[in-house]
Parts: sequence; C-alpha cells; structure tokens
Amino acid sequence: MDLSTMIFPAAKFDVTGRTIRVPRPVVPEKSPFSRIIREKLAPFAAEDAEAIPFIFTTLDTLEEEAYILEIAPDRIAVTSSTERGAFYALQNLFRMAETRTLPVGTITAKPSVSMRGIKVYLPEPTERFIAEWKNMVDTLARYHMNTIMIELGGALEYKSHPEINEGWLEYAAFMNEYPGKANKIQSQFNWHKNSIHAANGRGKVISQELMRELIDYCRERYVEIIPEMPSLSHCDYLLTRHPELSERADDPYPDTCCPSDPAYYQLIFDLFDEVIGLFHPVRINIGHDEYYTIRICEKCKARTAPEIYATDIRKIRDHLAEKGVKTMLWGEKLLDSHFLDGVAIGGAERVQPNGDLLDATYPAIDMIPADVEILHWYWSIDRRFEEEYIKRDMDFTFGNFAPETMPEWKRRTEEKHCRGFIISNWGDADFRTLQRNCIWYQLAYAYMLSWNPAMNGECHREINEFVMNDLYSMRQNQLAVQGELITLKHTTDITMPYRVFVDGFFVDERNYLLGWHILENEAGKQYELPVIFGSNISNEKVTAVRRDDPHYICDQYLVSSQYEEVSAETLPEIDSDGITWYQCSYLHPEAGAKLKYIRFKPANAYAGKVRIKDLQGVKNDF
Repeated sequence: MDLSTMIFPAAKFDVTGRTIRVPRPVVPEKSPFSRIIREKLAPFAAEDAEAIPFIFTTLDTLEEEAYILEIAPDRIAVTSSTERGAFYALQNLFRMAETRTLPVGTITAKPSVSMRGIKVYLPEPTERFIAEWKNMVDTLARYHMNTIMIELGGALEYKSHPEINEGWLEYAAFMNEYPGKANKIQSQFNWHKNSIHAANGRGKVISQELMRELIDYCRERYVEIIPEMPSLSHCDYLLTRHPELSERADDPYPDTCCPSDPAYYQLIFDLFDEVIGLFHPVRINIGHDEYYTIRICEKCKARTAPEIYATDIRKIRDHLAEKGVKTMLWGEKLLDSHFLDGVAIGGAERVQPNGDLLDATYPAIDMIPADVEILHWYWSIDRRFEEEYIKRDMDFTFGNFAPETMPEWKRRTEEKHCRGFIISNWGDADFRTLQRNCIWYQLAYAYMLSWNPAMNGECHREINEFVMNDLYSMRQNQLAVQGELITLKHTTDITMPYRVFVDGFFVDERNYLLGWHILENEAGKQYELPVIFGSNISNEKVTAVRRDDPHYICDQYLVSSQYEEVSAETLPEIDSDGITWYQCSYLHPEAGAKLKYIRFKPANAYAGKVRIKDLQGVKNDF
C-alpha cells in the first residue's frame, strides 16, 4: 500500500517524499498525552531510534476538532484549538506508525460533520466483554469517532426502581433461551410488535459503578455518550413488572406503554432522572421507533394517533429540557414513507397482519418542537425523506448508517441541518462480532468520508482499498504484540449464507469451521490452525464490487457483506484469474521452531476445497 493512500483522510497533505523512522518521543510530563504517546509508539520504535521532541501549540482560530500535524526529522508538532483536536492528530500519528516509518510533511485535517459515532448495547459485565467493549472504544478513537450511543433498557442498574432489573433478568433469560427465540415470539402475533432487544448486556445487568468506569473510559477518549432510553415503544423492559402500564392488555409480552396513563410518566421520568444523574449527558435518545400498538386501550381510543405521539414526545422533551438535556429520537414515525415499490412503512397508514388499520402518525411532525433531534434511519429507503426535516428546520443525524451504501454522501451531509451519522450494532461488541457484522469496515469507511473533503462517496474503490489495508494493519499489530506470526493466503470454493449476529444470535465459529491447516515440527508434532468461513476466509468469487440496482426497493447501493465481514482479519486480493485470496495470520504455535505445512484437514464432508499459497513463517516446501 503506498503512502498517499495510508494518509488519505486529511484536508491537506504536504509531503517531501522523505520518511523518518518512528522516533523515541520526548514529551513533557505535564502533557495530558505523555503516557499514551510513549505506550503507542514504543512497539514501533527501534532501540536506536532518534529521540525527538513533541511540541503542542494552541491556535484558537482552528475549529474544535481540527488539527495540524507536522512531522520533521527533529520534531513532531501538533497544533489545535482543543485537546480533542490534538488527540485526533496523535491517533493519526499512531496509525501511521504501524508502518514503522513516518512521512516528513504536514497534515491538516478537520471533519465534515460534527457527529460521528456508533450505537451499541451495554456489554455483559464480565472481564472478557468489558475488555472487548473498551477495545471498541479505542477503535472509535483511531477513526476519530466522537459519539457512542448506548442502549440502556433493562441492562443498566436502576436504584430507584430495582424491580425493572429483576423483571429484565427473567425476561431476557426466557427470550435468550436459544438463538432465534425472540424473533419467533416477535413474529407469532397478528399485530406488529417491536423488535425484542433481549441481547442487551447479554441479558445481564451492569452496575452503576461499572458503568461509571466505562463512562470515564469514553470521556478520556473524547467520546460523547448518548444514553438511549426507549420510551413509549420498545418498553418491554418496563412492562415485565408494570404490565398495568401496557397499551395492549392481551399481549403476553407487552412492549408499548399507554401514554394516557400518568403512572407511565412517573416511572419513565424517575428513570430519566437517574440516568441524567449518572451520565450528565448533553442529549438522550428517547427511542419512539417501531410504534405499532396505537389507540388500543379505552383511554387512548378517543385520541388521534398523531396527537398521542406528539403529546408524548412533547412531555418527555419538556421534562428533559428542564434538566438541561436535549431530546433525540428515531424519526421514521414522523414520515409518510413507502418503499420504492409503494409498500407503506414508518409513519404512513398501513394494515396490521390481522387486517386492522394502523393509524398514520406522520402528521405529528408538525406538532413537536423543532429542537427535537432526529435519528434519520430511513435515509436508505428514499434520499428525499430528509427533506421533511430540512423544511421544518429540524436537525437530523443519519442513523443505522452504512456509509458504503449511501448515494450522494457529499450533497446530503453538506446540508446545514445534517449533524452526521451513527453506525448501529445490535449484538455483542467483541472484536469478532463487530468484524462479522461489518462494523469495523463501516467505521473505517465513514472515517474516510468524514475526514477527507475530496471524498464524494462515489470513490468506492479508493476508499475500500484504504479500509481493507488499514483494518488489516490494525489487526496485524494487535496480533504481533502477542507473539510470532504465521501468515498465509488461502481461499475456498464453498460459500455460506451471510447473517448478522444480532438480538440473540451470537457468533459461534464452530458453525463456520471448514477445517484446519496442519503444520508439523521437526520432531513430528502437529498443530492445527482453524479455517473459519466469514472470520478468516471466504469464497473465491467474492469481490468488493458495489452496484446500483434500479429494481431494488430501497434507495441505496448494494454491496457484498461476505466481502466486508472478513475485513480486519484478512486482506483480500484478486489474482489475474479472478480468484479472491484472503491473507491472514495465526499466532505461531511453537515460536522459533521450524514448521512444515502438511495439508488442509476438512472438518466434514461439506467443507469444500481450501487452497493455500504464500505461506510465511514456516518451511515453504509444500
């Protein structure tokens, strides 16, 4: 990969063509970055590397997150107006240092949008998943993301209402009994139900003490936390112990609260206040998506759907405003929306599975304050939908964002009411799940778009090249810290359907095991290196091609999720015959020993054919 591609995300890049080795840094102890600079550069600096000073300068005329990074043989200088800007400059430096050299020159960078982040669940409160969650936050920092939206639901400890957590533990254990149970229950009724998010926290409860640790970890990396507190809809976590607040009395798994019952507001405001006291947030996402159970109870039947929806939003917005907190919500119920084939969705009038009419809610958009911030997750259905927010002077953020699929990135994000994007993950936040859910790919892709003004979103080939190389560099250096590596290229003629690991479906690599590469040392001892479809190998015909299908029901590009899911762990390359090979590395099972490649051992008769080439770190005589 050439240097210019490695540095691509920058507003301006002036280089001399020279490079220097990664230096031993000389940083004043009083600098807030002294520790992180030493820790991050140490693995890449040779013992005889030059010791050069790091100089930090404040320039008030720079925008809040902008920076100027100057790399010279005798100094590294960072200029910014804020610590956050300096932090991003260092993240860029650390990323470049993975090549063991740094370019001599000056990088000037600033983002094109103000909100850049990810939506996640709470982690299971175990050592492994807390560590994985923190690794995710570190990766957000690498790609200059400044926001993390955390769905709390029943997975956060509530001291004001411990019964919520008691009910959540029982409910989640029931829904997570086996993969797919929640989806089965969700779809078995003759009315639309909310998605069941019982996988949040893996069905556990995270203590407020541990939550404070994660809050501090995020803020040390200049990441704003947006608590997501579902209200009105997605309220199954409230209704397990308060079924009397349900809108639909005959629902054995109620998910929607009755907005005509004052007790609903007493409960939800107690929880909001507790969350505000813990997080001290700038804004809270109050949910309000997938609102399907409307005007069922006797109190609500006399009201109209738009009035019910708008009144609930106003009440919650006013309560949060009194606390100095902004209101954000998912916006699809404010849109008179349809798929491109005409099927009604979102806030449009539609028919329930039982034939009942589901009232339109979209007129509520003219009944709520314009300062309510919208998470616009219907951007991919029709690019005209955001015009409904724009003409009402409402700020919006592209939610559930998949940057590689968005048409007209530059035009749509340059609109003054567009704040940015949030990429969503409804599963675990461990490395492998985020990899196979294509989240790593999307974060790196969004970084390229949002920090490079030359990117118009149509430069898919160039962006993809950066993404795959940079993620692979990140992963290789994570592995190299653990020990000596064996690197190879392999491919397979088998294919397996792609799936997203969300809402009760967890990554179990045993289901994707094709077999093992067998290695042998000089004494005849053999070692098995697993070959796992979707994790470190994919089909030989998979490519990065992006296409625009005029017959698709959504207004977005189509991409290969099979290609994206192997990012970070592999570096795909296509040979002259059109075969895609996947370069990947394994930890050497016997560091320092000479090993010989023996064969590929299939896990079963359906494993297909696995081919291998370019084996490094072992005896190459296979």
